[in-house]
Amino acid sequence: MQKRLGVIVLAAGFSSRMGAFKPLLPFGETTVAEHLIRNLRSIGLSDIHVITGFRADELAGRLAASGAVAVHNPHFEEGMFSSIQTGIQSLPRGLDGFFVLPVDTPLVRPGTFRFLANALDASTRKGIFIPRFSGRRGHPPLLDAGWAEAILQWQGPYGLRGFFQSQAGNCVEVDVPDRLMLLDMDTPEKYRALLLALPRQDIPDREECLALLRSLNTPPEELRRIQEASCLATFLGHTLTACGHTLDLQRLEAAALLQHLKPAASEHPESLPAFLKDIGFGRVAETLATAAHIDPLSTGPLKEADILLLADCHLRRGAATGTAASSVGTPSSCFGESEGSEADRRGIDKVQALEKRFEETCGKTVSRALQEYREHDDPRRSHGGKAN
Repeated sequence: MQKRLGVIVLAAGFSSRMGAFKPLLPFGETTVAEHLIRNLRSIGLSDIHVITGFRADELAGRLAASGAVAVHNPHFEEGMFSSIQTGIQSLPRGLDGFFVLPVDTPLVRPGTFRFLANALDASTRKGIFIPRFSGRRGHPPLLDAGWAEAILQWQGPYGLRGFFQSQAGNCVEVDVPDRLMLLDMDTPEKYRALLLALPRQDIPDREECLALLRSLNTPPEELRRIQEASCLATFLGHTLTACGHTLDLQRLEAAALLQHLKPAASEHPESLPAFLKDIGFGRVAETLATAAHIDPLSTGPLKEADILLLADCHLRRGAATGTAASSVGTPSSCFGESEGSEADRRGIDKVQALEKRFEETCGKTVSRALQEYREHDDPRRSHGGKAN
């Protein structure tokens, strides 16, 4: 992030609908508030002000070693907007902007903060940047620091929402690949849903992957090919799981959708896995990094990266020979024409070894599985995906 940004974390309320004090509820190995602050600091945000009210001393004591600043709002009973104003007054001078984030939205991915910050960096006007996923607005908005005084003076209805409505022409919706930024924990049921999402927060679903691809201006025809490739990889994964093999099919599908992603060089010039890790898709990044260094002599169970390489190879065979994806072809067609090169030989060895392990696992060849894929009326239907 090029600009200096602060964060106002709203944690002053009574948590009446939840029935328990939300900031200090267990969340993974820590509490909700501590988990949120740890995530914010991990992406380089250091000016974090947690606005307290109800049970202020208890929360401030728990956060003493977190690196965040606890700021008490003596008027917290007046509502959330008073905490936002308290937070704005407490922020240091010299900030370019600030996020406003309720404490009960703890799973916002790093990419959402980064995409909002990029929008602020690119803006030529004083803006209010609001994340959006699948047409729905979520948290946190990012406000240019120039709005601070206007918010402090705002006396209109509906608090910050009313202020945004009064400045509709300055509000910019930023599409982000993050369903989790829509999730809060106002009720015990929503809290349980967040606890279920926590262990898999770094594996995006299909819709999130497509949102990322579209946000990077992937051409429609290329997007169609990417979706076909992901269907093929996921079909092979389902073929294995039907034989009792264990695979993470959501992780496989996400890796298949994002393996040829082309982020702007300014986003992450080093590598695609590094970019995906930075935006919060860590296990997908790990799968893609592994796929680039598969050991042909490995004898362990097939992993998601192995299936990714198999599917990609067979798609390339079809492209090289002008035949369907289920064509037998030769492994060398996956790696180019210079079959005698050392690099090409290593690639052929990898694919042949993976094909052998696939057959040993499920009792059918990859070619036979791909023939079944081709003959299927709608391959997406077999694994719960959506035809587009």
